[in-house]
Amino acid sequence: MDDYVKRIHLAIEYIYRHFDQHIVLADLAQAAHFSPYHFHRVFTAIQQETPNNYLRRIRIERAANLLLINPPFPMQQIALDCGFKSQALFSRAFRTHFGMTASDWRKGEQWTLDGLSYNWRQQSHRNNEKILQDSKNCKVSHTDKPIESIPDTQRSVALAAARNGALPKQISALKFEKMPSYRWVYFWQNGVELEQMFTLWQRVARWGQAHGLTNTNSRCVSRMLDNPNVTDHQRCAYAVGLLVDATFQTERNILVADIAAGQYLVVDFCGTVADSMILAEYVFGYYLPHSKWELDETRPGHTLGPIKDPQETLLATTQFTYQLCVPVKQRRAK
Repeated sequence: MDDYVKRIHLAIEYIYRHFDQHIVLADLAQAAHFSPYHFHRVFTAIQQETPNNYLRRIRIERAANLLLINPPFPMQQIALDCGFKSQALFSRAFRTHFGMTASDWRKGEQWTLDGLSYNWRQQSHRNNEKILQDSKNCKVSHTDKPIESIPDTQRSVALAAARNGALPKQISALKFEKMPSYRWVYFWQNGVELEQMFTLWQRVARWGQAHGLTNTNSRCVSRMLDNPNVTDHQRCAYAVGLLVDATFQTERNILVADIAAGQYLVVDFCGTVADSMILAEYVFGYYLPHSKWELDETRPGHTLGPIKDPQETLLATTQFTYQLCVPVKQRRAK
């Protein structure tokens, strides 16, 4: 991994850890070990957007994700948790970005099935070209041919069934458990089209093989920092890596981090990448809301599974076996 790419990722990680705080350019530059001037240039070149534009976008998109959590968070709390000084500022920024109010977004009438994810429909505006352009800039679009494992009609039926409580055949077990902290080494990229994810998985598998980390007990970890239902697929940050012990020595340019210990919902899954939509629909649309637990938005989730053979050709029909680990906390009292 290029040293600059690693350092920019450190700045992005800083943002995700300090969402509710006031963040300035100097903070990010320090996290990435750059001068503010140099950081601005490097960040913009790698991310294809300025640090300020990036920060503003992911604050709004994080809020959009929190608005989807059931039971609902108070709107004012979401605004503060995402770094907005007031609900009024948040409401204005949200409408500019998504072309609809936060309240309308929460109603959930904007979703349409689109390839491997959902897509929010562009809402009409009254002669406001700036709002229209801003909304188009962040609208999810799929320029590549959609990759599917089952027809859209059949998938829509499966999604509706999962949302209404039918256990998908791809899920073999669900349990709430306390997990220890793990250390992992990982690579990351922007972009979550299927071919991009496959390329990263194989890159990690080859790297692990070269470093003696691909035996039968090895575990691959993946983590998506953004929700592809909300964020443009080419701007979604995606990380894949391998579990290692505390004594593992790695190269200077490789990222190393700890996965937080705590309570998780652990879901055993076997299916295609497209089938993971059904998994998410059941877990977040039905199972969690009907449990005594709720999503812990302060910790990112991850998947944990065996490493694929780096020589294997990965296809849309390839079956993946892994555990989805969703961070949870006790449900708030009403």
